[in-house]
Parts: sequence; structure tokens; C-alpha cells
Amino acid sequence: MCPDVFDIEDIGGVLNAKVVDSRACNTCRECIKSDKFLDKIDLGKKKDVFEFHVEAVGQVSPQDIVFQSLQILKEKANKWMDIVKAEEQDDN
Repeated sequence: MCPDVFDIEDIGGVLNAKVVDSRACNTCRECIKSDKFLDKIDLGKKKDVFEFHVEAVGQVSPQDIVFQSLQILKEKANKWMDIVKAEEQDDN
């Protein structure tokens, strides 16, 4: 199962599964469908880690796409903060 994610390593005659590329996991959950692996594999997510991929086709560099996106996100967050502040002032 998941040959791109896991590999088997032999440590002193004991076979162990080792994660070799966690990013290759597509969360198909095949690795935990068998009861024998259920207590050995944890598919939990790190709640403080965000991963995203940026693809560019040449017009704009991936770095510029991220920078421009963050600028837009900042503008939208500021707009909503202004709306919340205005609502708070109206309530007082």
C-alpha cells in the first residue's frame, strides 16, 4: 500500500514501515483499513501547519503570485476589521 509514501526497512531482522514522503499521501486511508495497522499508523494532521502549492505558467513568478495574494488577503482582512469596528461602535 502507498509505495510512494511508505518503505520497509530492516533493522536487525525486524521489519518496520517508514514514511519516506508524507507529501505523496493522498489520504486514501488504505493504510489503516486493515485492523492490523490501525494502532500502528496515525493519520492525524498537524493543526498548526498549512501547506499549499503555487503553480505558474510563466507570466507571473510563483513568488509574485504569493506576494500579490497576501496583499489581497491583507486588504480584505483590513476591510472586515473596519466593518467589525464600525459594528462595535454602533452597538455602543
